Amino acid sequence: MPRWTEDEDQYLLTNFHNHELTFLSEILDRSESAIEKHFRDLQQRESEKPLAELEFFLSRAERAHPKRLRKKKGSIESQKLAKFKGRGNAYAHTKSGYRADLGLNVRSGWEANVLRIFKSYEIPYEFEPRVFYYPVKRGNKAYTPDIYLSNTDEWIEVKGYLDKNSEIKLKRFKRYYPDEFMQLTMVIARSSKKNREFCESLGVPQVLFYENLSKLFKDRIPTWEGK
Repeated sequence: MPRWTEDEDQYLLTNFHNHELTFLSEILDRSESAIEKHFRDLQQRESEKPLAELEFFLSRAERAHPKRLRKKKGSIESQKLAKFKGRGNAYAHTKSGYRADLGLNVRSGWEANVLRIFKSYEIPYEFEPRVFYYPVKRGNKAYTPDIYLSNTDEWIEVKGYLDKNSEIKLKRFKRYYPDEFMQLTMVIARSSKKNREFCESLGVPQVLFYENLSKLFKDRIPTWEGK
């Protein structure tokens, strides 16, 4: 039996509970018993690893436990938010609009949830406070990072999907603002090989995986969107 690859491990961790074993067996070309055993091994391995995501947020937190971010029952915003709950990440990520618990318009459920972690742990942040302009005549001439942490002078970019324009903006950010780039943390999908390889090739200083954030914080924050 061939050794499991890193891509197969990531796929199994992401999809084990989303598909039947028969389907996974066909996709991975392995027996159902081998898949079950390897998934248990992966879970054990993951549980023993210190998560960079947890360390990142708690090291910057001003409170030991999250504040309960709640909505007033029956409010219009509460009804809207209920639509996001339980629909899974693929649906929630695309939902832009106003979030009453944050008092902001955001572009996605991922973005909203990352902001909720900062807010619930009272980590001071600013949302899109600065535009970085590039001295170019064509193409992407500016970039606005999602979040700025004033206490630690850090920039946070939340990217569920990296298109070509986003890649160009980030490459130019590194070229024209190298000091600020070295303070950048990107939140990406662990299941996306493309995103992981791009961040590695660009030399992004710190990468956090959204799937880990969801696992760590979704049960602590009642207004969390998606699974």
